[in-house]
Amino acid sequence: MIVTVAMLCAAALLTACGGPKTSMTADQFCSSMEQKGFELVDNIDVGQGQADDIWVAVSPEGTYQIEYYDLLSEDQAKIAFSQNVAQFESMKGSSSVSSEINISNYSIKKIESDGRYMYVCRVADTLVYTVSEAAYKTEIEDIIQTIGY
Repeated sequence: MIVTVAMLCAAALLTACGGPKTSMTADQFCSSMEQKGFELVDNIDVGQGQADDIWVAVSPEGTYQIEYYDLLSEDQAKIAFSQNVAQFESMKGSSSVSSEINISNYSIKKIESDGRYMYVCRVADTLVYTVSEAAYKTEIEDIIQTIGY
């Protein structure tokens, strides 16, 4: 009986948190961002053979950018996620608000500190990343939610 209740609670938690996510392809990312008026820059050259695709989407006003990485493996994406989290932690000031989620096939880290908003999300072997002024946090979060990250 206790095991059944625990399993139901775990299933409810996974359902509430969305369970596994489906990563988007580079084409899907580009199409979604173009529809929102973003300028897209193919940045695969900086990947040094470590990624299948790297795209930078620059906001219509040029005020922030959202980066997309399709890495060669999920393990590589996990390492890149951890490196970005460490970088965010080193950038945050004495006062900050942060959250981190690690569920199933995805991880999310958000930090808002000293007027800066930092976000990285790993889904399977892909990453979506941004560092911007905190003034654009709501706009960025709306876009990230729309693309499923």
